Amino acid sequence: MKIFLDSSFIIELLKNNEVAVSISKLLLNLSYLELHYNHIVFSEVVYQLYFKRKINIDLLKDIMSDFELLDMNSEIKEIALNFIQTYNLKPNDALILATCKFHKIENLISLDEDFKIPCEKEKINLIDSDKKLERLI
Repeated sequence: MKIFLDSSFIIELLKNNEVAVSISKLLLNLSYLELHYNHIVFSEVVYQLYFKRKINIDLLKDIMSDFELLDMNSEIKEIALNFIQTYNLKPNDALILATCKFHKIENLISLDEDFKIPCEKEKINLIDSDKKLERLI
């Protein structure tokens, strides 16, 4: 099963957010999951954790190395522009959702409520609690 990890989840996990930690505990026990992210998530995580919160860059490298970085391309850009118009998504969120759509990833772990309606309409499972993840697995 493929799952895309949004920056909100990763950032909140490193801040010990209760919801993010409970989702993470489930993820750790499921070796068959493929966990993905893109350059947008990388940028947001590094900015929030390294520049704003001064978390050690080696810790970030270790964490991000456990996930697969997906390439972005011009098709993803076009899908993202459509999502910006259709759902009024911010560009970074649109690129994240477009990456999921392009790579046929049907599951997005995010604590960002802006994804709620777009994910529902695009038939992408928004996982924002351990209960939702449990139902999928």
